[in-house]
Amino acid sequence: MREKKPDLFRALSLLKAARIRHDFCMGLVVSDESASTIVSEIYESFRMQGEALLIAEGKESIGSESHTFVMNALIALRPSSQRPAQVLLNLKDIRNKMNYKGYIALAGEATEAKDIATSLFNALESQIKTQVQKS
Repeated sequence: MREKKPDLFRALSLLKAARIRHDFCMGLVVSDESASTIVSEIYESFRMQGEALLIAEGKESIGSESHTFVMNALIALRPSSQRPAQVLLNLKDIRNKMNYKGYIALAGEATEAKDIATSLFNALESQIKTQVQKS
């Protein structure tokens, strides 16, 4: 992690892009064929939220642990939701298996990813926008 000048415009742009990806994936029908796309894109929408948070704080995650830093930043927000934010790490693990080990997500995992997004995405988005506007 390294310090940078906060970039509020980029942070807001990332939040907007995350919302577009989230909304698109939430509209997809879950099947074995769509499962990997849904899991990957939902994970990416959360990663973009975390990146926006860090950029607004003047931080940049770099290196092999950058995704871990981003997810931990979201977890640290402790959003009020029905599910703990730590489930984002499970989503990260599935996405890593898909990208680096050739794993193919199952329909049940896509349903779980959509449930995670339903319970956490809006709460995190709201908190991040508030923090960006304070910066």
